[in-house]
Amino acid sequence: MNRESLLIALLLLFSLLTGCHTGERIYVISSDKEVLLPIKASQFFGYFSKRKIEVRTDSTKDTEELIRLLNFSKYTVVITDRKTGKKVENLSRKWKEICTVAIKRRKIKPIKRERFVIIVKERLLKRPKELVELLKGWNYGVDLLKDPAVLYYLTGKDRLKGIKFLKCQGSNED
Repeated sequence: MNRESLLIALLLLFSLLTGCHTGERIYVISSDKEVLLPIKASQFFGYFSKRKIEVRTDSTKDTEELIRLLNFSKYTVVITDRKTGKKVENLSRKWKEICTVAIKRRKIKPIKRERFVIIVKERLLKRPKELVELLKGWNYGVDLLKDPAVLYYLTGKDRLKGIKFLKCQGSNED
């Protein structure tokens, strides 16, 4: 292989590795896909792409699967009920609760209210720009979901029953 073709091959490899991803990437996982709606609304309206942050969302069918998947290093944000959130924080000191973001009512006798929280990994706390943009994106999504047209487009429903989204305003220590 001559020198020019080797140089071209190296440049192509370098551009392939660096050119595929231009912004920061944040992986979010939740134990309830409905709770991800504010992030999805912000994504739909281009909030994160304008700020060159790529947000990927995943949801699980139950909390056991969520905890198993947290062993993968790619997830830096968890949105889950407070009970599971405390469990995650107790399993690893790398996770910190940021704020309460939703209240969901379950139709179990008596009616049970669950608080959903955002928990972030320590390494995201070291990147305050991305964390602040994610939380601002959450708050923007909460505002967007007040519009029935946005809600209908994302879910096919006229309104959400049993869930109230809250803006992230800091930690709610009890």
